[in-house]
Amino acid sequence: LPENRLQIGEEMLKSTNVGLLMACGMAVVMAAFIVLNAARMHVAEHRRHYSILRCIGATEQQIRSLVLRETVGVGLCGAGLGIAGGYYVGQLLSTGLAAAVQTNTPEIEWDLWSVIVPGVLIPTVGVLAAWIPTRQAGKISPLEGFREGNSQAQDPFPLRLVIGGLLAWSISLVILSSVVGHRRPAAM
Repeated sequence: LPENRLQIGEEMLKSTNVGLLMACGMAVVMAAFIVLNAARMHVAEHRRHYSILRCIGATEQQIRSLVLRETVGVGLCGAGLGIAGGYYVGQLLSTGLAAAVQTNTPEIEWDLWSVIVPGVLIPTVGVLAAWIPTRQAGKISPLEGFREGNSQAQDPFPLRLVIGGLLAWSISLVILSSVVGHRRPAAM
């Protein structure tokens, strides 16, 4: 009987780990869409500035480079704050869990992979998500900033990106439901 319980516990732990990995993947995809939206808003708000830069001689490549450097800078700041914040929130949760179950929990230690992976992943996702708005920023004409009205209406959101996002979301739901359906532990 104890071996059966141990096996059930291991199956539940595997299911939990798979679920957490799926949640992590979904969080990365959602973060990419949030960055994409923020980058599009940034480009829309700074269209006039980019067109003035184009008037004084900036090339499309220089405008794209400017927007990408801003994205990398924000991504690195976000990664640093996220790593530090995650460490301290993890300590708070560990302390709360130890108090709730009245036992000692192991100390949270800095792990090299826990710093490297988010430190590389966050700016990379940011740059990939900001690539479309960056390309749109580079295509702003020099005289566009001097037009009256909203010129953002001329630059629609790519439909293939919306369809791709909905397709990725649907596939992840199917995978998640199949994982949850097949990983249920057997009854005791």
